[in-house]
Amino acid sequence: MATFLSDKRVLWVIFISIAVMQFALFGLTGYIAGEGNWLMPLDDVYIHFQYARQFAEGHPYQYNLSDPPTSGATSFLYPYLLAGGYVLGFQGLWLGMWTMILGSLALVASLWAIYRLCVAMHVPTGLSLATSVLFGVTGSLAWHFMSGMETGIVIALTLWTLVAVV
Repeated sequence: MATFLSDKRVLWVIFISIAVMQFALFGLTGYIAGEGNWLMPLDDVYIHFQYARQFAEGHPYQYNLSDPPTSGATSFLYPYLLAGGYVLGFQGLWLGMWTMILGSLALVASLWAIYRLCVAMHVPTGLSLATSVLFGVTGSLAWHFMSGMETGIVIALTLWTLVAVV
């Protein structure tokens, strides 16, 4: 049983399934609440969207064309990631879907990091997996990854920093 649970393919399937489930849950909730528009839960997300659009159109750090560049977004680097989605075609409110794709990737990375941390601390395989799964299905944590904000990416990067230290 422990060998099965430590098979990397099995872990990837479990972790990706959790991310897809969270994406579907939060995405459908926002889509239904937005009556067919991709709705995000925080107003700050839309500030990021504006900076991302301006960056993608060649006006980095300008909220409006008539304004001078500013660091008005809560994250200096996150609009770059969002601008990539804008260039790929996730425009208008659909940029919210791109943020949730990024959040899903960060969630999978976080689940993998938690598993690796547990294994590095000699936690039994089953408990290592259970710890990762519980992290992934905890609503308050999943909300951070699916909120459209940069917090899920920060969590993932922090966890992988801990993995590197351990």
